[in-house]
Amino acid sequence: MKSKNKKKWLATAAALAAVAAMAGTFAWFQSKDEVKNEFEGSIAGNDIEIVEDFEKPTTWEPNVETKKDVAVKNSGKYNAFIRVNLAEEITKLKSENLDGKYTSNGADIAAADYVMPLSMKKADIESKYPTVSTLEGTAPKITIKGKEYTLVVREKSETVDKGTRYQYLSYWDNGTEGEELYARTGGFVRKNDKLTPKNTPQVKYIKIEYQAPVKKDWTNPVYTPVTAGTPGGPIKGDGSASIVLKGAADDKIEIKFVNVSEKPVTGKWNYNLKDGSFYYIGVVPAQEQTAQLIESVKLSGAAGNEYSKVKYNLDVKAKGIQAHAEAVDSADWLGEKGPNNINGDISKALKELPETNKTK
Repeated sequence: MKSKNKKKWLATAAALAAVAAMAGTFAWFQSKDEVKNEFEGSIAGNDIEIVEDFEKPTTWEPNVETKKDVAVKNSGKYNAFIRVNLAEEITKLKSENLDGKYTSNGADIAAADYVMPLSMKKADIESKYPTVSTLEGTAPKITIKGKEYTLVVREKSETVDKGTRYQYLSYWDNGTEGEELYARTGGFVRKNDKLTPKNTPQVKYIKIEYQAPVKKDWTNPVYTPVTAGTPGGPIKGDGSASIVLKGAADDKIEIKFVNVSEKPVTGKWNYNLKDGSFYYIGVVPAQEQTAQLIESVKLSGAAGNEYSKVKYNLDVKAKGIQAHAEAVDSADWLGEKGPNNINGDISKALKELPETNKTK
């Protein structure tokens, strides 16, 4: 449609179509996933949506990839150009809480606090420490978050030159398999085949108190991505291979991209260093989708204790515009932030696509 000053192009955005919210580190990671679709400024018949395949991890451990396939679908009735913006948020524990605390008083532990579990499965414990030890007097108990735990000690022995040598393993047990907790006792005194803990038995817990979140939008300020494990970069090649980029919010977050090319290549994504957006170099017909952009997210194997119980959000935002040559450099697309931000290579590649100018 024409006005006296300019053409107005059909544009629509899928904002925060998929948020992968992952929390945790090491063996005690927790995870949760929230997926929603919000459409901003949508015009009937020209909508887009993010298509995501996200495998919710039961534990999110360093150096383990979490599948997060992301592509964009043109769910409207017009051919469209599509781009994607990324925003991240990471929240880490306060540094003073990282080493954890010990207590023999369950009242010290708040509902949100993390209590250290036993590192071995119960079946393995019983196999390696076959005998239940006898304690002197009543076994110590502790109540944590409304559940009562009893100290259990198991032992194994071997004959040595000077008699018998015993090894012990102790833990807190509430009767539910899988909920055993680590116990610190300082060792045991053995007398008449009965054990007395050297110290008052304790549990270890970590106060779950977070720092202020760090938020980074790849478009403001424009992020120059760094290839994980490779100096220089950011993006090389023709898009035929995958590439891992460090997150903008934290360099221990690694995002694996596919189909991303250094120069505009038809059927691939091109990252515009002038506005911080990934542009799909192709016309996406109605009810079809782009090539995949993201494959997985990983916490670097170099992540330390400061990433315990980390919370991380990857916000994927997609926007589409009617696939017309005159729309490419409009204020709604490459010229959105002014003519000085127009990427000539992307502009040329989109205008020269044979399907450009066809609106259906």
